[in-house]
Amino acid sequence: MLEHNDNVGKAMQEFNRARVLSAPIVISPDLEDLEEETVPEERDSTPSLLGWLDVSDLVEALIKHLESRLPEGQKLPTKMLALMKLLEAEGPGFAKKELITLTGGQDKDLIYQAHTGTTVLDTLREHYLKVGEDGMTKVVHRVAIFDSHGSITSVISQLDVMRFLLERADKLGGVLDATLEDLGMLAGKAPVQTVCAHEPCLLALQKILAAGVAGAAVVEAGTAGGATIANLSASDLRTVQPDHLSTLALPVAEFLALQHHTAYVGYSVHSAKAATHPFFSSRSSGSSSGSLAGASPRAGGSAEDNEAGQEAAGGGGAAGGTAEDVRLVTCTPGATLREVLVLLIINEVHRVYVVAPGGPPHAQAIITTTDVMRLLAGVW
Repeated sequence: MLEHNDNVGKAMQEFNRARVLSAPIVISPDLEDLEEETVPEERDSTPSLLGWLDVSDLVEALIKHLESRLPEGQKLPTKMLALMKLLEAEGPGFAKKELITLTGGQDKDLIYQAHTGTTVLDTLREHYLKVGEDGMTKVVHRVAIFDSHGSITSVISQLDVMRFLLERADKLGGVLDATLEDLGMLAGKAPVQTVCAHEPCLLALQKILAAGVAGAAVVEAGTAGGATIANLSASDLRTVQPDHLSTLALPVAEFLALQHHTAYVGYSVHSAKAATHPFFSSRSSGSSSGSLAGASPRAGGSAEDNEAGQEAAGGGGAAGGTAEDVRLVTCTPGATLREVLVLLIINEVHRVYVVAPGGPPHAQAIITTTDVMRLLAGVW
């Protein structure tokens, strides 16, 4: 948990240390005592949860912070060096900002321990997929369970629910063995959000936030039809530390390579004969210098590998096959819901790209943990 008066830098360090993408922000007791409207007898039972901080919230706050330092009406620099210079100048100040000054943190819900006997179906409908006052479904990605004293006892994410469902597959009937096509999960899907592999990472993240999605397919502009080569989402930002914010100015592909201890070889892909991925190569298979011939000279760094030990399984797969590869988790339209659940859980991701069988991957659609919840909440 994070305190309301912790700063951004500490939050980033905690995300990296705990290998998480979000954490609850709790309000300190001394500040609670200042709330005169709360009667003393009820003060102990007042929930201490102030909000929820996600890596995406930090990115959005960083963008707003940088924009506030520019002349009115001016946008963030589109050139890497100019953006890097701005990040180096303003990053330290941003890292010192207190969390209570940041906006966001609404992607959460609460359940009292007294209500933990609620069925999974009711929890999906009333908490993860709750209907707002405007009649629109508000998706929640995690639920906090707290006791009568306001202390959070546990946090349940959408992936936790996926694990729970797969462990009880026998309770779901035949739905898990139906294909995505048969279940209608691909019908009416919005176009896949994409970002270019060569645009600055921070600008790509800005597009993702503006689109209201959690991630985007990274497209290699130099390939026929723009092949999907990776995924960019909050999980790729977990290991970024306060003094390394300038790395967000790197092109998306190079940023991903840096975070995953690989080298980006897309600029000279045909000369990288040893690469197991057509655009990224594991450093462990390269030369003693840590990269293959033709790799970008900026690919490098010492960020922790945030995806250790995870590989794809079932009907889809991840690009490459080692813990250091930049993964693209995919399936085909003929994959079963069970296979998709396995991919989500084993890879610890929240989305699987649907691609046509054979040939370079071109993302046709995305299946998310929220999609699975929507389906099951309707068929139970």
